[in-house]
Amino acid sequence: MKTQFGFLLLATTLWFFAAGQARADTSLSRTVAGTTIHLGIVPLKQAVQRAASSPEQVTHGLRKPGKSDQHLVVALSDARSGQRISDADVTVTVSELGFASQEKRLQPMTTGGAPSYGNTFSMKPGAQYVIKVSVWRPGVHTATEAKFDFTRP
Repeated sequence: MKTQFGFLLLATTLWFFAAGQARADTSLSRTVAGTTIHLGIVPLKQAVQRAASSPEQVTHGLRKPGKSDQHLVVALSDARSGQRISDADVTVTVSELGFASQEKRLQPMTTGGAPSYGNTFSMKPGAQYVIKVSVWRPGVHTATEAKFDFTRP
């Protein structure tokens, strides 16, 4: 399972660079309080094309992807064991600098055969965002949180 996750992360990272979807100074992974949080962002239209067998899993209820719609995916793993985490509640707040924020609960889904969490967000090209990921685990009384800076190409 660790190998599958590594391959998924590598493939996603290479795709970001090949498609111009990430900046060299943007880290899309953080380890906080023993939980590693991996963040992936792709245009929703491309995510739907790649998931032709189950496009409803990536559209999360949207009828038709718009130009600004992005599919945000969070993969969680235990920092020590590398085991994927499938029992969390995950909320993401996407804040465009100087504008209102969007907050959504991510829905459990499967990415590359492994558990992950996803939802769609509207993110304008060229805009700068702060993305806050909040993770609640059973038996833990506080959320594990990580912030990511992201500039949409």
